[in-house]
Amino acid sequence: PSIMRRAVALALVVLVAPSSAASTLPVVPGWVIAHGIIMVVAWLAVAPLGIAAAVMKRTYFSTDTPWFTFHYRAQMVVSLLTLVGGSIAIASYGAYNPADNAHTVMGLFLYVAVAVQVISGLVRPHVTPAPPTRSRSTVGVLEAAVPEGAPAADKTNTSVKTRARLLWEIYHKNMGRVMMAVALINIATGIHIAWQDATGSG
Repeated sequence: PSIMRRAVALALVVLVAPSSAASTLPVVPGWVIAHGIIMVVAWLAVAPLGIAAAVMKRTYFSTDTPWFTFHYRAQMVVSLLTLVGGSIAIASYGAYNPADNAHTVMGLFLYVAVAVQVISGLVRPHVTPAPPTRSRSTVGVLEAAVPEGAPAADKTNTSVKTRARLLWEIYHKNMGRVMMAVALINIATGIHIAWQDATGSG
């Protein structure tokens, strides 16, 4: 069956098997349930909201501060949940040996990557204010202009992104995309492994 069907069936096994004395299905370990729920909440519920805030910031947020605050807080929650969920798996790994080692490798990657991503966000290079200059205008008003040859500027022309900032944004955005893709794949492999253990099937 598909991953979605296996997820639904697995949920039924978790709820029904422990209370059924006649059931021959093995009981899913409690730490596996906790690990799975935490990771699903982190990467299928909270992470997409944090990413959406950054992607659609110009559409739904009037200033930079609200979207950044929402994005920062959401991704901090994702990071904390990932560290907690990963720690549960690491602490219990000796009593549980998944057949699919790829799940473990991808999980360890996410465990380390979220910590690195948080640190990189805290030490990100800041944009530098662009000095106001007199522009040629028919109405004769002063406007903030970006110096000629500057690396980049935001839409309001009031700040300039340094080369370090541009490089950081390339890293931060693409690492986020990689982490999201790995997390989705790992959730699918986790469901597959738990399904195998709970049903004894491949």
